Amino acid sequence: VDAIVANVPCVPAAVFEAAADAADHAYVGQGEDGLGLQRSLMRQALKVLRPGGSLVLQMAPDQWTALSSEAETLGYQPSEQFRSDIVVIGLLTRLVESANR
Repeated sequence: VDAIVANVPCVPAAVFEAAADAADHAYVGQGEDGLGLQRSLMRQALKVLRPGGSLVLQMAPDQWTALSSEAETLGYQPSEQFRSDIVVIGLLTRLVESANR
């Protein structure tokens, strides 16, 4: 596979604790920082992405900082494709075969 593009829920649950609207909860990610689904997707994508293939994710800027360093340990080269005050579109390029799959 050459590319996977995902807009995975990533908002920490604490942000939506008081939200009454069920639609708001569609944005809630897994784990304390909301990045559990992204971490899972990064590991699973290694099974299908070819070396040089890319995983594209959207998240908050502070989340990108944390996740990009984790991505490097899995065998990805992270790079920002877009950044604003509220969102980062990040590109994770698979470098080589990884023993961490």
